[in-house]
Amino acid sequence: MRSFVKGSSKVSPPPPLTLGSDLSGVVEAVGPGVSQFKSGDEVYGVTNPQFVGANAEFAVASANMVAMKPERVSSLEAASIPVVAVTGQMLFEYARPEPGHSIMILGAAGNVGPVLSSLPRARVSMLSLSWGRKTSSMCERSVPRM
Repeated sequence: MRSFVKGSSKVSPPPPLTLGSDLSGVVEAVGPGVSQFKSGDEVYGVTNPQFVGANAEFAVASANMVAMKPERVSSLEAASIPVVAVTGQMLFEYARPEPGHSIMILGAAGNVGPVLSSLPRARVSMLSLSWGRKTSSMCERSVPRM
């Protein structure tokens, strides 16, 4: 909070600030030039490049930062996916694992760990997830995809 008061925060909207980035809901209305969504569509994603504003009864989201919610995913599940999944994907894009590589992820009990277990199946031969005193290894097992 201190950085926000000093004006050095990376969050740009001025107070009062509505927190929250991940969202899932029903489109109430669309802005000019938006053709991929219509009123009544179920969507999920993040609000905007500043990642604020989702913790409200109504949220304004950039059309290019949301997608149609998959039918087999609940609204609660959909709202928990965006930032976590993108974080997991970015880790693999940064690490650039090649076939046959082994990967160990420490602290995998949080939200990103379970997502990571579903990403590398085709890329690595072994993925080890570690949390606390327990370690789980998965060797080329079949992981259901969303």
